[in-house]
Amino acid sequence: RLRKESLFAGLDLDGLLDASAYIGRAPEQVDAFVASVVQPIRTRYRATIADEPQVRV
Repeated sequence: RLRKESLFAGLDLDGLLDASAYIGRAPEQVDAFVASVVQPIRTRYRATIADEPQVRV
């Protein structure tokens, strides 16, 4: 609907709505966190994580 409004005619709405323009370094920070914090935990508890969960009713 905004594209049809004359007030927004000069704006690049696709560019303004591109989320990657607003997230900064978040993707790199997440990758670094996973590599330095999550992966060592997953490695340490590999055997426990591999176990199939059991549900008893």
